[in-house]
Amino acid sequence: MQFRHVAAATRATRLNDGLVVIDLVPGQTGGYALAPGGEVALHFSQWTTEGARLDSSRNGTRGPATIHYPIRSIAGLDQGLAGITMGTRRRIVIPPKLAYGAQGRGPIPANATLVFDVEIMWLKAAPEPPPLPPPGENSGANQPAQPAGPQAQPPNAPASKP
Repeated sequence: MQFRHVAAATRATRLNDGLVVIDLVPGQTGGYALAPGGEVALHFSQWTTEGARLDSSRNGTRGPATIHYPIRSIAGLDQGLAGITMGTRRRIVIPPKLAYGAQGRGPIPANATLVFDVEIMWLKAAPEPPPLPPPGENSGANQPAQPAGPQAQPPNAPASKP
């Protein structure tokens, strides 16, 4: 009997400042890719390269984390999630300067390299801005001022669906 090792196709990329992104399982093609203003639900595990497990969404009954992108708490995580698609399983290795640096944070020691494994459960694009009127129309002359933002619904009005 012969055994043959068959490895799943993985793609590793070293980005700026030493960030490493490894796609363990590719996501959907042709669909939405995570961009600023979007929302994502993901399972994650986080640890240091020394082996200290820091956090995981798969502990107990916690379930996937739902976040707005960019997160802005760990620069390397934002960079590593950019463009990710539905179903992707990705490992993101974040050097200290793109994580918490020399100060560390809580159980994360100073100058720690962080590793995140993420699995994308669903993505939602940022809402589209309203279209601009064609040139010459609604120039504002002799037009009443329009309030900014969404219009308030009168009491007892049915809620609009997204």
